[in-house]
Amino acid sequence: LGSMLAPSKILVGCSTVGLSGKEGPVLSVVLKTGVILTALCGLMALGILLITTMNGGA
Repeated sequence: LGSMLAPSKILVGCSTVGLSGKEGPVLSVVLKTGVILTALCGLMALGILLITTMNGGA
């Protein structure tokens, strides 16, 4: 998750596909996606924690 939010990678990716100067909108989309993925990972970890504690711990 951390690598996808690296500004240098966004700059390199934008220049590779010809989107120079459009890094702001790309970063906005990537940031929203990163927040969603981080929230999903957190919810999955919470679910695993709750399941294991309800079963008496592992």
